[in-house]
Amino acid sequence: MATYNGITNSISCPNLNYICLCCLICFFTNTFDQPGTRTFLTVQAQNSNEPPRLLPSVVIATLVRNKAHTLPWFLGLIEKLDYPKDRIALWIASDHNSDNTTAMLKEWLSVMSEQYHHVEVNFDEETQEYEGEFSPCDWTESRFSNIIQLREQALDYAREIWADYIFIVDADVTLENNRTLQILMGQKKLVIGPMLNSTLEGYYSNFWGGMSEKGYYLRSDNYIAIVDREMVGVFPVPMVHTAVLIDLNHYLSPHLSYSSPPQGYTGPRDDIIMFAHSVKALGETMYVINTEYFGKVMIPLDKRHTLKDEREQFDYVKLEAMVQDVPPLYSSPHISVPERPKDKLGFDEVYMINLKRRPARRFRMQKAFDYLGIDAKIVDAVDGKDLNSTYLDGLGVEMLPGFADPYHGRSLTMGEIGCFLSHYQIWEE
Repeated sequence: MATYNGITNSISCPNLNYICLCCLICFFTNTFDQPGTRTFLTVQAQNSNEPPRLLPSVVIATLVRNKAHTLPWFLGLIEKLDYPKDRIALWIASDHNSDNTTAMLKEWLSVMSEQYHHVEVNFDEETQEYEGEFSPCDWTESRFSNIIQLREQALDYAREIWADYIFIVDADVTLENNRTLQILMGQKKLVIGPMLNSTLEGYYSNFWGGMSEKGYYLRSDNYIAIVDREMVGVFPVPMVHTAVLIDLNHYLSPHLSYSSPPQGYTGPRDDIIMFAHSVKALGETMYVINTEYFGKVMIPLDKRHTLKDEREQFDYVKLEAMVQDVPPLYSSPHISVPERPKDKLGFDEVYMINLKRRPARRFRMQKAFDYLGIDAKIVDAVDGKDLNSTYLDGLGVEMLPGFADPYHGRSLTMGEIGCFLSHYQIWEE
């Protein structure tokens, strides 16, 4: 067990009496604001006559196992959350790793821990696998038991430091919406999660539309409409997982538990199912919100799969993030990411043809090759805008008599001829 203490900054305020009053109130009501000076980051008051208020304090809790392939991006997006870091405490547990997960976490914390209010870590670097597991993706009884215990420890930690919220999030989630915390808090629900999309399987998400009496998944009539955002809003659901915000100021929150299922529970020993029943036993429900795009969720794998399968799935996540002409997923500059070895996939050469006047496309393709480990040769395409009849005559390029495009019924455009010439020059090489 190790602790990293955050260091915060202060800013001046002309109303010195107001600062002192706030400090006294915070000192006696919230351990988030005890030692040292604070940054008075505020939100707009509901009433213009009210003074600005500190944003709620939140613990971000995550369990990390064999996530060296996701951590630079996961932690990078945590860094980018539009929320004051001195109102955030981090709780991180990592064990049973066969990759360099803990080394990455330590490297990141060595730079970033001072920016957060407090960081609590629990690293087990001795054990690499669970007894009897077939692969690192196997879900054994002992793995479930460990996860249940750790989730409960995170919940206890958040209560002990009197945090207003705890956000429990898996380390392979990509939180691409940097306003996720504010949006979730604004719904004022006991338990709520952002709807996350999947890459490989269109209708997998981090919530259940229905649940059987024994606690297993059921698909509701409105599930696909919610995932497709044909229905938009905040929806009551029996289960939300992977990224979950819990309001610790709610009067029922002290009764929530991952490790102590309600009386009469006969379902599986599974952390998310036991927690869902804990919520249900209080007469409450979970909620999922899909009013905005929040990010991606990985599809859980099982004992048939390997870490290579996990890495390939996350490669798809990184590639898909660039589809809509947006920058690549943000990767933390505070983690050293080894360059992926590249090869030519068994070919003599791999070519990528690209117009020089399309630099954004070239950049995306080069990032894709980096992600996939492809050693490609970049070839400047022949630009149809630079072609004319005189130039084509000089090359001896002639149109076939009577040729017409079978779809449009027209002759070839200069752009299509440029495309042909680009490929022709490669074949000449």
